[in-house]
Amino acid sequence: MNTGAFGLCRCLNFVGIPSGVEEISARCFTACEALSCVEFRHPSKLICIGVDAFRSCGFLASIRIPSSVVILGGTCFCGCHRLYIVEFEPTSRLQRIGTGAFSYCSSLNSVLIPASVEEIGAMCFWECDELHIVEFSPNSRLVSVEAKAFSSSVKFVNPPPCVPGR
Repeated sequence: MNTGAFGLCRCLNFVGIPSGVEEISARCFTACEALSCVEFRHPSKLICIGVDAFRSCGFLASIRIPSSVVILGGTCFCGCHRLYIVEFEPTSRLQRIGTGAFSYCSSLNSVLIPASVEEIGAMCFWECDELHIVEFSPNSRLVSVEAKAFSSSVKFVNPPPCVPGR
């Protein structure tokens, strides 16, 4: 899906991502203010959700990331103020959560980081005012957590050694 393809579509409220799509490019759905539902068709071949892909989609309340996704680009869900549920499929292959990916998602209250994640970018969950619990899957492969990835009020469950303030 091309860069900025649907950006600023103010009336778009539902998106069904076809199973053959491998990348949602940068700013593809940025500031689609009415977007409240994103559905990934199965079996998804999506590998990358690009930088700012869903940034400032103010009505997006939940997202289920397909297991095929390896990279969440920087600020891909930044500023989605109503986003309170982020789920990763149980067989997730996610390796990197980019800088500021979920920053300013002020309704997000908990998240389970898949075992496959190796890197969490700077300010990834910054200014997520309601985020109180971050749980790490057993056998976590996490090796790098960049500066200010989490706000100081977060409680960690099963944190690997590289998590600061654990």
